[in-house]
Amino acid sequence: MNILLSQDLPKELLNTNYISNWNEKKLNYLKDTSTVNVFIGANNSGKSRFMRALLKKREQLLSSVFEKEIVSIFNNLEKINESINDYSYLSFSHHPNIKLNQLEKELQYLHAGFDKNNNNQKIQTFNKKFIEEIILFLSTFNIEIKKDNQKNFYDRIKEITGVFLIVERFISKGFKNRNSSFNFLGLTISISNFSSIEEVVFLKTINEIILSFENIINNPIIEINPEKIFIPTRRSVKSLISLIQNPGPRSTIFQETIISTYFDLDSVTDFENQHKKIQIFTGLDMYSKVKNVRNSKREIRKSFEKFELFLKKNFFNDKEIDIVALEEDNHLSFYIDDEDLEIHNLGDGIQAIILLMFPIFTAQEKSWIFIDEPELNLHPGMQRLFLQQILTNPEIKKKDLKFFITTHSNHFLDLTIPKNDVSIYSFSKIIGNKAKEHKFLIRNVKPKDSQLLMELGVNNSSVFMANCSIWIEGITDRLYISSFLKAYLKSLKKPLLFKEDVDYSFFEYAGSNLSHYLFSDETEATNSNDIENQISAFALSNRIFLLADKDGENKRKKHNHLRSIAKKYDNMEYQTTKVLEIENLISFKILKKILIDILKQDKDVVEKVNNIHTKDYKDIGLGKFLNQRISKRKNINLPKISDNNKTLNSRYKLKFATYFASKVDSGEITWDMISESYYARKITISIYNFILKYKS
Repeated sequence: MNILLSQDLPKELLNTNYISNWNEKKLNYLKDTSTVNVFIGANNSGKSRFMRALLKKREQLLSSVFEKEIVSIFNNLEKINESINDYSYLSFSHHPNIKLNQLEKELQYLHAGFDKNNNNQKIQTFNKKFIEEIILFLSTFNIEIKKDNQKNFYDRIKEITGVFLIVERFISKGFKNRNSSFNFLGLTISISNFSSIEEVVFLKTINEIILSFENIINNPIIEINPEKIFIPTRRSVKSLISLIQNPGPRSTIFQETIISTYFDLDSVTDFENQHKKIQIFTGLDMYSKVKNVRNSKREIRKSFEKFELFLKKNFFNDKEIDIVALEEDNHLSFYIDDEDLEIHNLGDGIQAIILLMFPIFTAQEKSWIFIDEPELNLHPGMQRLFLQQILTNPEIKKKDLKFFITTHSNHFLDLTIPKNDVSIYSFSKIIGNKAKEHKFLIRNVKPKDSQLLMELGVNNSSVFMANCSIWIEGITDRLYISSFLKAYLKSLKKPLLFKEDVDYSFFEYAGSNLSHYLFSDETEATNSNDIENQISAFALSNRIFLLADKDGENKRKKHNHLRSIAKKYDNMEYQTTKVLEIENLISFKILKKILIDILKQDKDVVEKVNNIHTKDYKDIGLGKFLNQRISKRKNINLPKISDNNKTLNSRYKLKFATYFASKVDSGEITWDMISESYYARKITISIYNFILKYKS
């Protein structure tokens, strides 16, 4: 969904030159927003200003397809312009009261904006001038789409679509060579100089334009004014400002500072009158918020109970928890079974996550949540927990919230491991000759864009902050191993919970950008001392479980070096997968599900394939095995899953892995199914015991 920035613009957008990666003009829309939208970039890159602009903008105009279709229409209009000459035209006259059965849809569009009380016929002419008028009209859409004239805008879109539909119907009948006026399906048509067009190309372009216009018509821009919650971070040297002149401590002083600094208002009352839809949550008034919630409507109280349940499961080992606002002490107390803890006696990390999650759990449905640098005071494991909750917690998902988050944290980039409900926007500053000439580039970036890390100044050592680290070769290895662990933990049915980035973290060591690490394929030092001297892995993380694919016989030398190093250190363990590549660990029962669901093979046919076990394909590329043993069977026809008739190509490697992870999450793939592979079972239990050894 795209957020159009075409009306009621706050000063942050009016006074700052934001540009996009798809053109050098001022930004007109934020494209492809998702449930969670992460604004990431270096200091002074404009991300916080932009987020405040979205926060303060009173009405939001949304469109899911507008930008994409507009670009397509512009490109195709240029092709049309090139295919007709200055003297080409096709014109026809029509009246809003005309009814022609064969042109019912065309005339419905064409007459959308007509005054039906007007008895004058209208003449439409399709020529270069008409094309230029459309280009001009669409290039100013951000001006045209106003609160009071959206109907006029869409009526004009429909009218244009009607013209293209009639032109397409006429040209497709092969009448392009005529140079006269005559009747066509009830309309009087005049045509001239269309004989030179390449009919097939012309009609294809016309049809693409019609499809784009109809997508815009069927997915109209909507205007919303959601409830908004702003969770700011105090990180500047600016003094706290009191807007209420009375002495003594007060829980609203941070809120008053935000109002004065970012909204240019002199009182809380002015803010509440002018910004009725915005709530500023600083956490300093948590006591009064909890007290109010306890005395609110039933649905709000229920939301708070879900918040308590979240804390119970994630921080207090499933012990019963009750949060109480004690009036006599003016603070919050946590009753955990028989223990009474005041909130200020909880850990700083737990307090920080409480302050983030409370307004989210108690927010109204469809609210927009704006959070400034949530990573401050949060351990990376807590950051991961926070992100997992806003993406997957059923109570939060049910509310259909939209999040906008600014961050400097590379841990938030973990979200880019394929998820459909996260968008990452990179902000960077382009220095001009003067301050007024500075530009701020916003890029909607792809997953794992390494440029982001460079802009943030992130070192590889940044990821090693957990009790231990699991070193794996790449993204698909990570998806499989984390899913193996998840399924195994479910099977144990114990309250023991491992938190990623707290109890363990993953590190993907393969790839040319990490060739200086010990574990890359390029490392073929002659002895283990050379290897240890050339890297600093042990300085980065002193508890390493290193997992490597077996690969071919040519890798034996590397494996021997690594085993010899691991034997010298009590805090390092080295294993190979014992199979060629990570996907060879999949049991055949699971591979059958992949054949049916991903490769679209007939279920009845696949279910009859038996007598195949993991050991049969542990030393052969999975792509080659499937081609040799599966695709030759009757009624099985596999797509091209291997570029070299050996391993899976990168597309299907990722498809298999993401499917596997999603089915483990949903419970459709269980530990019993995974453990049918002896090697998967052995590796998972080894990693589990390694993490358990260092769990704090």
